[in-house]
Amino acid sequence: MPVAFVNSAAGQTANGTSVSFTYTSGSGSDRALLVGGYSTDTINSATFDGVSMTAVSGGASGPVHTFALANPAIGAKTLAFALSAYNSVRYAAADFTGVDQATPVGTGVNGTGTAATVTTASVTVPSGGMAWGYGHHNYTPALTINSGSLASVATGFGGSWAGAYRSTTGALAWNSSGGGSWIAIGVPINAVPATGPTINTQPSNTTVNEPAGATLTVSATGTGTLHYQWKRAEPGSGTFANVGTDSASLNIASTSTAADNGAQYKVDVSDDNGTTVSSTVTLTVRSTSTTARPNADLTVTGWTASGGGSLFDMIDEASASDADYITSPALSPSTAPATFGLQYPLAAGTWTIGIRARTTAGAGTLTVELLDSGGTVVGTSAGQALTTTFATYSLSITTTGVAARARITITNP
Repeated sequence: MPVAFVNSAAGQTANGTSVSFTYTSGSGSDRALLVGGYSTDTINSATFDGVSMTAVSGGASGPVHTFALANPAIGAKTLAFALSAYNSVRYAAADFTGVDQATPVGTGVNGTGTAATVTTASVTVPSGGMAWGYGHHNYTPALTINSGSLASVATGFGGSWAGAYRSTTGALAWNSSGGGSWIAIGVPINAVPATGPTINTQPSNTTVNEPAGATLTVSATGTGTLHYQWKRAEPGSGTFANVGTDSASLNIASTSTAADNGAQYKVDVSDDNGTTVSSTVTLTVRSTSTTARPNADLTVTGWTASGGGSLFDMIDEASASDADYITSPALSPSTAPATFGLQYPLAAGTWTIGIRARTTAGAGTLTVELLDSGGTVVGTSAGQALTTTFATYSLSITTTGVAARARITITNP
């Protein structure tokens, strides 16, 4: 958003060592107030609504001083000057929106002259910004701008003059419209730095079972048309290369553990003002081959437990003699079954589940069901008779789809 002029005022204060006038500051976002003052005695400081204004670097020449304040109070407030001696101040003030709040103004440029149509030093207008000018002439004629095509707002009182300008030529300079001595100050006003789009929803880490595809998405808002450049880093490389099309979604047609497990992705989102980079996400691809897996193959996701000893203590997708042990608290008879999430999915097919189990009292029955990620049963074992003595059983289960969970039910008669 470029800097925009809001309001201005000019005049002369009463005499005193602390003099003031009422200035009405407008509303809007990213505001700033500038004021210039002339007095034959030194202007030591300026405040607005009791808040100290900052003397502009390079914004003083002889009896002329300029001050700036980011985020001034809104409405009619007191702007006060502290003088080195009893005197008055001829002033001109203006406020603006769209101003960089961290660095509202740049270094001022000042110049003096003693004859008509003598050009002083120029101040360069920042990109998207404006140039604030304050001048004083010891006669009635005002200082004027000498530069290209301008959009201007100016105000003056007697020999004091002020204006806000944006120049198509990129710089401003000053002339006097009459003879006599004059002083001019130019201050560049910085615009709020252009920023790229806002990413409202970041891409997410994604897990799939090979060879399924995956889709990554991002949601963003910005100025003008948004453009997207997805990037991928091969597993373990950390080096990103462009992939995909100019779209808020990246479609990965198919995956494999060898080529895609651990690959990283991010997306650059661009608009008229710049580029924003998303967070980096990881693609996890789980194998569905029938080879034995390392470590435990089931992890607890929750069950209803009661007091007592272990009811079952081992389950594995490959072998009843495999040492992948998981223990649980006892389940009360006829309680809700224990459900586990599989560390690795099991593809559709026939599997042998090894489990070591017992009942708490008397004879009972063990049943194992395999469920897909949505909780639908895709395979169920036959019921296995149990006693109160731990024993290892191998249960055959044929699944009609990829299994992501196992549900174990042990009942007593």
